[in-house]
Amino acid sequence: MEESIKNAETCNRGSGSRTPVKRIIPGHKIKQWGKFLDSFNNESSIISFLVDEWKSTENREKLSNKTLYVTNKEACYRLGPEGWEDIKDLTSSQEEADSSASDCMLLHASRASKQGHKSLIIV
Repeated sequence: MEESIKNAETCNRGSGSRTPVKRIIPGHKIKQWGKFLDSFNNESSIISFLVDEWKSTENREKLSNKTLYVTNKEACYRLGPEGWEDIKDLTSSQEEADSSASDCMLLHASRASKQGHKSLIIV
């Protein structure tokens, strides 16, 4: 395991000892969300699952006239009713969640502003 503040905190919380779920599929039942999300690997797996689900035509159509940008690991995707694409200029290889997330949000906001969007919701 690579040395970092995030990995040290993960080990301190004991989440590294939980059984990781490698791949989540539709219908997967999670009984104890708190314990499930204590594992960084599980958190990453659920994000990957959600991104894959939102890439489907059926789910993208629910976006109506909205555009959704989502970051998963080191990739960023633009999803809309017409399709999805990998956005290379919004990817980040930084690991630390606080700085990486805020940097990524600023990149998204800047890009949206340059493209003429009048409003932006960051969740």
